[in-house]
Amino acid sequence: MILALNTPLDLGCFDNPILYGIQDLSPQQNRAERGRMQILIHKTSLHRLEVKLRKMGIVLGDAVQLVPEGNDDVAAYFIVPSRFPFGFGKPRLVRAGYLGDPAKDLLMPALEKNAPLRVRIVALEAAHLSADGVDSVSISVWGNPADIVRSVYRTAIYSKSRISESSL
Repeated sequence: MILALNTPLDLGCFDNPILYGIQDLSPQQNRAERGRMQILIHKTSLHRLEVKLRKMGIVLGDAVQLVPEGNDDVAAYFIVPSRFPFGFGKPRLVRAGYLGDPAKDLLMPALEKNAPLRVRIVALEAAHLSADGVDSVSISVWGNPADIVRSVYRTAIYSKSRISESSL
């Protein structure tokens, strides 16, 4: 029986080596990566939220994983720790929501390259505290600015045959 790899965890899209056994960089490489990171997105809201903030226990500074889904969506996942006493149980991956169009367009080249990104929750607003009665989660994204530049294919304006013909 062949099982299809259909979840982000099975596809290896998450970089939490402690929880999922994925190979991690050495501490020296981690420091080097952090040294090159700059802020890419100061603050952006997640759309189409799929979580209730009061039930999940999300706090400021929690790590978020960005995973491309399909051709035009980028989902944001976070890890919810086990609620069993004494550390029994496993943490769960929960899809928080999706990035908006401007943020998605900016980060898609970095996600296609599997570039290291540091994504954290920077603002939370629970539904019972907001004026419109809707939960709100905002994230910040750090990474190497060179990773978000799309590669440009340059084509020659003049071919050698045109240059040769014009000089005759």
